[in-house]
Amino acid sequence: MLFRPTSLALAAGLLFAASAARVSAMVCSGERDSTFYQIEPGGVIHVNGIRRTRVVGADPAYFRVLAPSQCFAGYAADKNGVYYEGVKIAGADPQSFTPLNDNYAPHLEWYAMDRERWYGAGAPLASRRGGELRILNPGYAIHPEGAFYGSRRLERDDFEVMGLGGYARSRSHVYFRGQMIAGVDARSFRFYPENPAYGRDKDHVVMDGKVQQQIDAASFMLLTGGVGKDRNHLYWGPDLVPGVDPATVVWMGRGYWKDDKSVFFSRGKIEGADPQSFRLLKSHAIDKRRVYHHEQALVGIDASSFQEIGFGYARDRTRVYHYGRPLEGADSESFSVRIDGRGHDKSYGYEYSKRVCAWTAKDGGGLPLCDPARYGRR
Repeated sequence: MLFRPTSLALAAGLLFAASAARVSAMVCSGERDSTFYQIEPGGVIHVNGIRRTRVVGADPAYFRVLAPSQCFAGYAADKNGVYYEGVKIAGADPQSFTPLNDNYAPHLEWYAMDRERWYGAGAPLASRRGGELRILNPGYAIHPEGAFYGSRRLERDDFEVMGLGGYARSRSHVYFRGQMIAGVDARSFRFYPENPAYGRDKDHVVMDGKVQQQIDAASFMLLTGGVGKDRNHLYWGPDLVPGVDPATVVWMGRGYWKDDKSVFFSRGKIEGADPQSFRLLKSHAIDKRRVYHHEQALVGIDASSFQEIGFGYARDRTRVYHYGRPLEGADSESFSVRIDGRGHDKSYGYEYSKRVCAWTAKDGGGLPLCDPARYGRR
């Protein structure tokens, strides 16, 4: 493949740089900030946040990005060489160099090949004569000569990727995003299918690759995605939630849980909530005394007659509410909601929490008349 300059080379490069600049602050993989190349008449610039570095030796007339991405600059080439994140790759052949399609981690675009070698994140990994490089999820690759995470070489023996959370293990080690986790037993290590960011061996619980020494591994269990408990405590991620009885705690959903004495939302206790009668509705929660939106008790609502109507609307015996806010003047007895979310009572039509029309000019007070096709009939 021969590289030839075109009359549009600089314009195309500048256009790519402009579009990439719009996402330059994005964190695409959780591992590093986004980067991009900027082609200028006098050279090529690698941009990483506020840092601008000239790509040494790059020819702007022939320079092109090989795997355009909104996340990273990645691989590029001109007639003289190949570059990764602005650094020339020694010995890489620009005529045969090709990035590999990584369906598991397309935002990384780590792996590539030329006629002689396999590459990972700009580093030569293995000879093509030695066998095929197989990309594993997420971001790992394996070859007869080794296992890899980008440019990092890992232990090859018994190597396997575990789930989609970034974990892998070999005969002797456990890895998280290519970094070895010290002190974790590879043979007994497992990940949690309900949340692959969690893992454990016979003695430790691991979260996002970090050993959680405060958690008792033998009794730990996940209640939901990021909430778990051991025999001593409840944990929100790695953080202990005080005041919760782990023996009786029950996950209710939508951020709520309760034990036999209290009700909690997120990491905090809902003061005054009754755990025995507390239950979830579609948009609210309720106990025998109060109605709640998230952790807030809604003032002035009669819990004994409260019912949800749909689309955020609810009523008690005297008032109508939209996500806990009273609709002033709305008639509770006649209020109903259409399938498209519009509400109406005997006098008015409503959209969200706003009165928008009236059924008669007498009721209207300047509002337009309601269209029965849009708001239903009285």
